[in-house]
Amino acid sequence: ADLGDVLDTVKAVMRAEVLNKPAPSVALLGLNADQLHEYSHRPRLHLGIGHVTPSVDDGQTVATLNALRTQVREGELAAYAAFASPDGDGVTRPDILEAMNRLSSALYVMMIKAKAGQYGA
Repeated sequence: ADLGDVLDTVKAVMRAEVLNKPAPSVALLGLNADQLHEYSHRPRLHLGIGHVTPSVDDGQTVATLNALRTQVREGELAAYAAFASPDGDGVTRPDILEAMNRLSSALYVMMIKAKAGQYGA
């Protein structure tokens, strides 16, 4: 279900960009933007383990989620460049940048959940 949320958000962001419409604000992992921020910044309180730095001992799921998160972060950096305002003072699509940042946070939370064993084996 969590990966489904991520996929739905990616589709919504792509659609918003192609159609030049606002990116919808959607819940990821059942969390609104403030909750997602809280979970990603205080994982021990909400998920039972602290921040993670991926290691070879974490297994394939954490490694794959980290790879996805890395790609989202690269996309976010590309979006900053692509949507820089002509005067260089901000961006023209803050909605897309916010959505990309939320996707990255969601994938980080998923990494923590995976390491905590919340996705099964």
